[in-house]
Amino acid sequence: PSSSVVALREGMAEHRAYLASAGIVLAMAGAAVPAVAQARRDVPRRAHAAGFAVVCVVLAALTFARNDVWGDPVRLWREAVVHAAGMWEPHYALADVLRDAGDCEAAVRQYDTVVRLRPQHRDAHTNRGICLASLNRLEEAEQAFSAALEIDPAFVRGYTNLAALALVSGDPARARDLYQRAIEVDTANVLARMQLARIHETVFQDFHAAARMCGEARALAPFTPGVAECVDRNQRLARARDEGR
Repeated sequence: PSSSVVALREGMAEHRAYLASAGIVLAMAGAAVPAVAQARRDVPRRAHAAGFAVVCVVLAALTFARNDVWGDPVRLWREAVVHAAGMWEPHYALADVLRDAGDCEAAVRQYDTVVRLRPQHRDAHTNRGICLASLNRLEEAEQAFSAALEIDPAFVRGYTNLAALALVSGDPARARDLYQRAIEVDTANVLARMQLARIHETVFQDFHAAARMCGEARALAPFTPGVAECVDRNQRLARARDEGR
Protein backbone atom coordinates (compact mmCIF):
# COMPACT_ATOMS: atom_id res chain seq x y z
CA PRO A 1 0.00 0.00 0.00
CA SER A 2 1.21 3.47 -0.83
CA SER A 3 0.05 7.06 -0.93
CA SER A 4 1.64 7.53 -4.36
CA VAL A 5 0.38 6.70 -7.84
CA VAL A 6 3.98 6.58 -9.12
CA ALA A 7 5.73 3.22 -9.08
CA LEU A 8 8.16 3.09 -6.17
CA ARG A 9 11.40 1.18 -5.72
CA GLU A 10 10.46 -0.13 -2.28
CA GLY A 11 8.33 -3.24 -1.98
CA MET A 12 6.79 -1.63 1.09
CA ALA A 13 7.57 1.48 3.11
CA GLU A 14 6.07 1.79 6.58
CA HIS A 15 5.28 5.50 6.49
CA ARG A 16 3.47 5.13 3.17
CA ALA A 17 1.06 2.60 4.68
CA TYR A 18 -0.44 5.07 7.17
CA LEU A 19 -2.66 7.06 4.82
CA ALA A 20 -3.51 4.02 2.72
CA SER A 21 -4.67 2.11 5.81
CA ALA A 22 -7.28 4.74 6.77
CA GLY A 23 -10.02 3.01 4.80
CA ILE A 24 -9.24 -0.37 6.36
CA VAL A 25 -9.31 1.13 9.85
CA LEU A 26 -12.68 2.80 9.18
CA ALA A 27 -14.08 -0.48 7.82
CA MET A 28 -12.88 -2.35 10.92
CA ALA A 29 -14.40 0.30 13.16
CA GLY A 30 -17.69 0.05 11.29
CA ALA A 31 -17.71 -3.73 11.60
CA ALA A 32 -17.10 -3.43 15.34
CA VAL A 33 -20.05 -1.09 15.94
CA PRO A 34 -22.65 -3.84 16.66
CA ALA A 35 -20.35 -5.55 19.15
CA VAL A 36 -19.55 -2.24 20.87
CA ALA A 37 -23.24 -1.35 21.08
CA GLN A 38 -24.03 -4.72 22.64
CA ALA A 39 -21.16 -4.32 25.12
CA ARG A 40 -22.50 -0.92 26.17
CA ARG A 41 -25.77 -2.56 27.09
CA ASP A 42 -24.22 -5.55 28.87
CA VAL A 43 -21.11 -4.12 30.53
CA PRO A 44 -21.14 -1.52 33.33
CA ARG A 45 -20.07 2.03 32.43
CA ARG A 46 -16.98 1.83 34.68
CA ALA A 47 -15.79 -1.22 32.81
CA HIS A 48 -16.17 0.73 29.56
CA ALA A 49 -13.99 3.52 30.93
CA ALA A 50 -11.40 1.07 32.26
CA GLY A 51 -11.24 -0.80 28.97
CA PHE A 52 -10.87 2.45 27.03
CA ALA A 53 -8.05 3.57 29.37
CA VAL A 54 -6.23 0.25 28.93
CA VAL A 55 -6.47 0.51 25.13
CA CYS A 56 -5.13 4.08 25.21
CA VAL A 57 -2.21 3.10 27.45
CA VAL A 58 -1.31 0.12 25.25
CA LEU A 59 -1.48 2.19 22.06
CA ALA A 60 0.56 4.98 23.64
CA ALA A 61 3.22 2.49 24.76
CA LEU A 62 3.40 0.98 21.28
CA THR A 63 3.70 4.46 19.76
CA PHE A 64 6.56 5.40 22.10
CA ALA A 65 8.31 2.12 21.33
CA ARG A 66 7.96 2.67 17.59
CA ASN A 67 9.20 6.25 17.87
CA ASP A 68 12.22 4.93 19.77
CA VAL A 69 13.08 2.69 16.82
CA TRP A 70 12.62 5.51 14.30
CA GLY A 71 14.82 7.74 16.46
CA ASP A 72 17.81 5.43 15.98
CA PRO A 73 18.80 4.98 12.29
CA VAL A 74 20.90 1.89 13.01
CA ARG A 75 18.04 0.13 14.84
CA LEU A 76 15.57 1.17 12.15
CA TRP A 77 17.61 -0.21 9.27
CA ARG A 78 18.60 -3.35 11.17
CA GLU A 79 14.88 -4.06 11.53
CA ALA A 80 14.33 -3.34 7.83
CA VAL A 81 17.09 -5.79 6.92
CA VAL A 82 15.42 -8.49 9.02
CA HIS A 83 12.08 -7.98 7.25
CA ALA A 84 13.54 -7.52 3.73
CA ALA A 85 16.76 -9.50 3.75
CA GLY A 86 16.60 -10.14 0.00
CA MET A 87 16.40 -6.46 -0.98
CA TRP A 88 19.59 -4.45 -1.43
CA GLU A 89 18.10 -1.09 -0.36
CA PRO A 90 17.87 -1.70 3.42
CA HIS A 91 21.34 -3.27 3.45
CA TYR A 92 22.75 -0.18 1.71
CA ALA A 93 20.98 2.19 4.10
CA LEU A 94 22.19 0.20 7.11
CA ALA A 95 25.74 0.18 5.75
CA ASP A 96 25.70 3.97 5.33
CA VAL A 97 24.39 4.67 8.83
CA LEU A 98 26.90 2.23 10.32
CA ARG A 99 29.68 4.02 8.42
CA ASP A 100 28.42 7.38 9.69
CA ALA A 101 28.42 5.92 13.22
CA GLY A 102 32.06 4.87 12.82
CA ASP A 103 31.43 1.12 12.70
CA CYS A 104 33.10 0.31 9.40
CA GLU A 105 33.63 -3.34 10.29
CA ALA A 106 29.88 -3.90 10.37
CA ALA A 107 29.30 -1.53 7.45
CA VAL A 108 31.61 -3.53 5.16
CA ARG A 109 29.57 -6.67 5.79
CA GLN A 110 26.43 -4.85 4.69
CA TYR A 111 28.13 -3.36 1.62
CA ASP A 112 29.28 -6.89 0.76
CA THR A 113 25.64 -7.95 0.74
CA VAL A 114 24.68 -4.99 -1.46
CA VAL A 115 27.32 -5.72 -4.11
CA ARG A 116 26.30 -9.38 -4.05
CA LEU A 117 22.64 -8.49 -4.61
CA ARG A 118 23.35 -5.59 -6.97
CA PRO A 119 26.85 -5.93 -8.47
CA GLN A 120 26.53 -2.76 -10.59
CA HIS A 121 25.86 -0.45 -7.62
CA ARG A 122 28.66 2.06 -8.11
CA ASP A 123 28.19 3.94 -4.84
CA ALA A 124 28.12 0.74 -2.78
CA HIS A 125 31.54 -0.18 -4.16
CA THR A 126 32.77 3.36 -3.45
CA ASN A 127 31.52 3.54 0.13
CA ARG A 128 32.76 0.03 0.76
CA GLY A 129 36.18 1.17 -0.40
CA ILE A 130 36.11 4.17 1.92
CA CYS A 131 35.38 1.91 4.87
CA LEU A 132 38.06 -0.58 3.85
CA ALA A 133 40.60 2.23 3.59
CA SER A 134 39.69 3.47 7.07
CA LEU A 135 40.30 -0.08 8.32
CA ASN A 136 43.73 -0.01 6.63
CA ARG A 137 42.68 -2.77 4.23
CA LEU A 138 44.23 -0.79 1.39
CA GLU A 139 44.44 -3.51 -1.25
CA GLU A 140 40.76 -4.35 -0.87
CA ALA A 141 39.91 -0.64 -0.91
CA GLU A 142 41.75 -0.23 -4.22
CA GLN A 143 39.80 -3.15 -5.68
CA ALA A 144 36.53 -1.55 -4.55
CA PHE A 145 37.38 1.86 -6.06
CA SER A 146 38.50 0.17 -9.27
CA ALA A 147 35.21 -1.75 -9.41
CA ALA A 148 33.32 1.54 -9.20
CA LEU A 149 35.32 2.87 -12.16
CA GLU A 150 34.68 -0.27 -14.18
CA ILE A 151 30.96 0.38 -13.71
CA ASP A 152 31.27 4.08 -14.55
CA PRO A 153 34.56 5.17 -16.20
CA ALA A 154 33.43 8.81 -15.99
CA PHE A 155 33.03 8.65 -12.19
CA VAL A 156 35.46 11.34 -11.03
CA ARG A 157 35.36 10.32 -7.38
CA GLY A 158 36.73 6.94 -8.41
CA TYR A 159 39.92 8.59 -9.65
CA THR A 160 40.28 10.94 -6.68
CA ASN A 161 39.65 8.07 -4.24
CA LEU A 162 42.33 5.97 -5.91
CA ALA A 163 44.66 8.97 -5.89
CA ALA A 164 44.14 9.54 -2.16
CA LEU A 165 44.78 5.83 -1.61
CA ALA A 166 48.00 6.06 -3.63
CA LEU A 167 49.18 8.91 -1.40
CA VAL A 168 48.47 6.86 1.71
CA SER A 169 50.34 3.93 0.14
CA GLY A 170 53.36 6.13 -0.54
CA ASP A 171 53.03 6.38 -4.34
CA PRO A 172 52.78 10.12 -5.12
CA ALA A 173 53.60 9.63 -8.81
CA ARG A 174 50.54 7.41 -9.27
CA ALA A 175 48.45 9.84 -7.23
CA ARG A 176 49.57 12.69 -9.50
CA ASP A 177 48.56 10.75 -12.62
CA LEU A 178 45.18 9.84 -11.14
CA TYR A 179 44.39 13.42 -10.14
CA GLN A 180 45.36 14.50 -13.64
CA ARG A 181 43.02 11.87 -15.03
CA ALA A 182 40.22 13.21 -12.79
CA ILE A 183 40.76 16.68 -14.29
CA GLU A 184 40.61 15.25 -17.79
CA VAL A 185 37.28 13.61 -17.00
CA ASP A 186 35.90 16.65 -15.16
CA THR A 187 37.57 19.80 -16.44
CA ALA A 188 35.97 21.90 -13.67
CA ASN A 189 37.21 19.75 -10.78
CA VAL A 190 38.68 22.03 -8.12
CA LEU A 191 39.51 19.35 -5.53
CA ALA A 192 41.74 17.43 -7.93
CA ARG A 193 43.59 20.61 -8.85
CA MET A 194 44.20 21.54 -5.21
CA GLN A 195 45.45 18.06 -4.39
CA LEU A 196 47.60 18.01 -7.49
CA ALA A 197 49.07 21.39 -6.52
CA ARG A 198 49.93 20.03 -3.08
CA ILE A 199 51.73 17.05 -4.61
CA HIS A 200 53.66 19.27 -7.04
CA GLU A 201 54.65 21.59 -4.21
CA THR A 202 55.48 19.23 -1.35
CA VAL A 203 56.65 16.09 -3.15
CA PHE A 204 58.11 17.07 -6.52
CA GLN A 205 58.84 20.72 -5.67
CA ASP A 206 57.57 21.75 -9.07
CA PHE A 207 56.40 25.18 -7.94
CA HIS A 208 55.46 26.38 -11.41
CA ALA A 209 53.09 23.44 -11.84
CA ALA A 210 51.70 23.94 -8.33
CA ALA A 211 51.06 27.64 -9.00
CA ARG A 212 49.38 26.77 -12.29
CA MET A 213 47.07 24.23 -10.65
CA CYS A 214 46.09 26.65 -7.88
CA GLY A 215 45.60 29.40 -10.44
CA GLU A 216 43.18 27.20 -12.39
CA ALA A 217 41.37 26.30 -9.16
CA ARG A 218 41.07 29.99 -8.25
CA ALA A 219 39.66 30.80 -11.69
CA LEU A 220 37.02 28.09 -11.24
CA ALA A 221 36.21 28.76 -7.56
CA PRO A 222 37.76 32.02 -6.27
CA PHE A 223 36.57 31.50 -2.69
CA THR A 224 38.14 28.07 -2.22
CA PRO A 225 39.93 28.13 1.16
CA GLY A 226 43.67 28.57 0.75
CA VAL A 227 43.65 28.91 -3.03
CA ALA A 228 44.96 32.49 -3.16
CA GLU A 229 47.72 31.70 -0.66
CA CYS A 230 48.64 28.65 -2.72
CA VAL A 231 49.10 30.74 -5.85
CA ASP A 232 51.14 33.43 -4.09
CA ARG A 233 53.31 30.98 -2.19
CA ASN A 234 54.20 28.85 -5.19
CA GLN A 235 54.81 31.83 -7.45
CA ARG A 236 57.20 33.19 -4.83
CA LEU A 237 58.96 29.84 -4.48
CA ALA A 238 59.21 29.49 -8.24
CA ARG A 239 60.76 32.97 -8.59
CA ALA A 240 63.24 32.27 -5.81
CA ARG A 241 64.33 29.05 -7.47
CA ASP A 242 64.62 30.69 -10.90
CA GLU A 243 66.69 33.55 -9.47
CA GLY A 244 68.89 31.07 -7.62
CA ARG A 245 69.84 29.48 -10.88
